[in-house]
Amino acid sequence: EAEARFEFTVAKAGRYEVRMAWMGHENRATNTPCIIEREGQPPLELRLNQRENPSDPGGFHSLGTFDFTAEKPAAIILRAAGANGLIHADAVQIIEAK
Repeated sequence: EAEARFEFTVAKAGRYEVRMAWMGHENRATNTPCIIEREGQPPLELRLNQRENPSDPGGFHSLGTFDFTAEKPAAIILRAAGANGLIHADAVQIIEAK
């Protein structure tokens, strides 16, 4: 039932790429539950394959590009419940989309 929660706000409303850093390993989950919470929108649940290594040399995996509201709380959450292996996260990046 453990979870890792990364809370943040963005200064300016708009579209942002959400990226998460982890290195793949055979003991990691292939179905890691990842929830994206944003003000005024229902939670969005993704499933991450954490056995895969990142293609980015900095170690980040792109989770997609999403709309965020300025100065409103948002969060990226990883949950252990339902995962078929270990879950792992080193960092989360929120990058303004161009």
